[in-house]
Amino acid sequence: MRYSRPHHTATATSNTVAACQVLPAGFQLFVFTGRTGTFFARTIANPLAAAFLDAGYWASVAIEALAGRQRLWAEARKMAPWRP
Repeated sequence: MRYSRPHHTATATSNTVAACQVLPAGFQLFVFTGRTGTFFARTIANPLAAAFLDAGYWASVAIEALAGRQRLWAEARKMAPWRP
């Protein structure tokens, strides 16, 4: 592998913070699929759609947490390919 810049502490911390912020949203969609109007700006009428969104939130938690643990930026940026 070519030389890569180190993954800065601030960026790694922001990845970890993002994972911690998305985790409660995923929990709310999983447990309270029928009461999304209480916890979110819009009501999700179909509980299956809420569960699908929940799966996306929890997948992003895993991706962000793993990216926050990487030492090289080339490895961490795989979770966000649109970033330079």
